[in-house]
Amino acid sequence: MVKKGAASVDSVVKSLSDHMGTRFIYCKEDTIASGETKDRLLMINVGDVTEEYLRKVFSRFGDIESIEFHSYIIMIYRFGRLAKGGARVAYLKYSERKSLQAALRDLKNNPESIPSPSFPKPASCLSQYHEEIKSQYSTSRLDLRREAEKALTQYKEEQDSIKNETDEDGWTVVRRRSRMEEETMLSAIQLREKRRHEMMQKKDFYKQGCCAPMRSRFQGRENKRDQLKELREQFQRDREKIQKMKENRKFNPV
Repeated sequence: MVKKGAASVDSVVKSLSDHMGTRFIYCKEDTIASGETKDRLLMINVGDVTEEYLRKVFSRFGDIESIEFHSYIIMIYRFGRLAKGGARVAYLKYSERKSLQAALRDLKNNPESIPSPSFPKPASCLSQYHEEIKSQYSTSRLDLRREAEKALTQYKEEQDSIKNETDEDGWTVVRRRSRMEEETMLSAIQLREKRRHEMMQKKDFYKQGCCAPMRSRFQGRENKRDQLKELREQFQRDREKIQKMKENRKFNPV
């Protein structure tokens, strides 16, 4: 795309589209202050364009001798004050001058013939964080369970080995035992896992289908009915207990 009025007759403005959007690259033959040419192509605002891309696109005009990238800072007037701006430039030097002239001629006559670079679509922050966490916990649930059971078994063996241990003075160290015996620790873990699985199945059952609100109301009525029944039974037990206390009381006031 040639942008008229933005550059001299020897310059071209080429638009490139990539994952960052569309930008314009200013291309012309590099010259010094005295007007002497350096037989190389100057491209301003190349952004993150790579040397591989430039060689692939411009090598059809001739052998490329070298490609150099530089960054420069300029002062621009923005929002009512001077601010620093900058751009990345590239110097592309051909082995022969006729190759440079052919490249400039093609840019002027048919700038759309220069293809835009293709970049992989950057991953979102959420997906990167998800992959990072997933890589840290690559062990399956079955392997984690085996590791837990192995650790509990090892702990039980250590406790059994020091159960009757005596110190240097001949005293036997007595250690407090928890309410849950070591032999039932593994079975308790398995039972808890089974209950959790059954609870998840119940939740999924009540969430599915178009009758979920009706099921929820029915379940609420059942819970209230059970609570009232429990309160009546408790009241009956308390009344019988008070009656027995009255009958067993030794002192009867006149």
